[in-house]
Amino acid sequence: MAFMIVNTEKVDERREHIPLGIVTGLGFENASSSVYGPKNFIRWATEEALKEIENSAKELHADAVVSLRFNISVTDTVTVIASGTAVRLGDLPYSDININDIYG
Repeated sequence: MAFMIVNTEKVDERREHIPLGIVTGLGFENASSSVYGPKNFIRWATEEALKEIENSAKELHADAVVSLRFNISVTDTVTVIASGTAVRLGDLPYSDININDIYG
């Protein structure tokens, strides 16, 4: 499974989600001088915040980040603060494993 960042409380209902800690990310862009154009500076700041969250979660050896939240401030500078809970996923219960889980 690819690394997932979601705003829901779980990524897989069948697995235990073991919380490892809160992770945060910060992205910002000067709106008046953005090289990405006025339509893209919020997207760029958000992508930077998400990259930081993923890196922080991977340092904790997490499998995913759940309960993602954003705080966005727009003035001369766009600031995006993202936060979520890094989790490690437990094993699949044996009865729930099927051939697609093993061989993709």
